Amino acid sequence: MGDMGLLRRRPRGWLPGHAFAVHHRSRGRGGVGSEGPEFETSRDLDVEWEIRVDGREPYRFSETRKAPVWVSGGRTGGGKSWYSVRLRREYGLMSSVALPCVVDPDNPHAIWIDWDAAYELHRPAWKDYTERAPERRAAERERLEREDAAVIARAEAQPVDADTSALTDVARLYALGITGSAAVVSATDTGRAAFGVPIWRFELELDGGRRVTMEQAVPPRSLELYRAGNKITVYSDPIDPDALALG
Repeated sequence: MGDMGLLRRRPRGWLPGHAFAVHHRSRGRGGVGSEGPEFETSRDLDVEWEIRVDGREPYRFSETRKAPVWVSGGRTGGGKSWYSVRLRREYGLMSSVALPCVVDPDNPHAIWIDWDAAYELHRPAWKDYTERAPERRAAERERLEREDAAVIARAEAQPVDADTSALTDVARLYALGITGSAAVVSATDTGRAAFGVPIWRFELELDGGRRVTMEQAVPPRSLELYRAGNKITVYSDPIDPDALALG
């Protein structure tokens, strides 16, 4: 546990430098996963620092120390002090911002951080991050479009097998199927994949109590929608009621 915490007094005779939070997470002081009281005065910060001191090689070390609540970002009382009113969007501790610090010349792992100065340095970084949100969204859309185009290109280059044909059937059911509802009884990974998307086997209980087993490729980010016990929308073939697609 870092022992410098939130001490206000700057140690004398220590070396000035800058600390970068390369990796970090903050948590309530009641323990792992705890959010602490409704109005926290501090947080526990698990952090890997990169320390830079003029005339010395940069170095890294990890520690847990007490830190102000603003390191979490977006929390009640998210200003410089725990009781401050947060007027603008804050994103917490950012790895790109250099935190002013001093280092014990006899112990490079003992550092004192000027949290007030660090907060003021973060404010323009947060403002810039907010202003760049449309640019980031556009870049993310372009990335997803490139990934989709790559998937389509791979699909066009591959021979049509049963799993690939099943993807076509799903698209047909989305366009022509009859909408209904079902409860997910079980979801099992088949170990197969179609173009890198895992294929899962689902047992569904349809309205009326009838159970059907079916398989469909489901991206990992969508799997949470189809956990056992969830109520979902399904699309059924007008001719074959056992041919289903997950909604």
